[in-house]
Amino acid sequence: MTYLYELAGLVVFVIAFVLFGRFVLRLLARWGKWSDLARTYGAESQFSGPTKSLQSGSFGPSVHKGTLVLGADASALHVSVLPIFSYAHPPLRIPWQDIKVHKRNGLFGDELVLTIRNHPSIEIYALPSMADLLNTWSKGAFQLPAADDHL
Repeated sequence: MTYLYELAGLVVFVIAFVLFGRFVLRLLARWGKWSDLARTYGAESQFSGPTKSLQSGSFGPSVHKGTLVLGADASALHVSVLPIFSYAHPPLRIPWQDIKVHKRNGLFGDELVLTIRNHPSIEIYALPSMADLLNTWSKGAFQLPAADDHL
């Protein structure tokens, strides 16, 4: 009989953990402006082109360290969240004309900061190697900033 109580306790714990996780992810999506971006830039479906995961960004007060997946084509930057964190974070498709790029001195050298028009509190970070991939995948639509264009 004790076994059944332990099993029931484990089931209740797992259900509570999953529900709490979903609550936190929904809260972060709203607090971090992902929901606002999704209204403007929500993608119809998941991007099927080349992507690179474990990227980072700041969405207002919510920081996504290593949880972003970035992809690109000639028309837009595609941003999504790793599947385990994707609840309440639909994929985004942000046209290149709505993105501004600056260089910033980071801890390990220069990094690129992508900001989104009408959403200045949102920043997506890219190391030079990622910037080169975005430029290649976008067939040149992603423009690297001038050498002296630092924040």
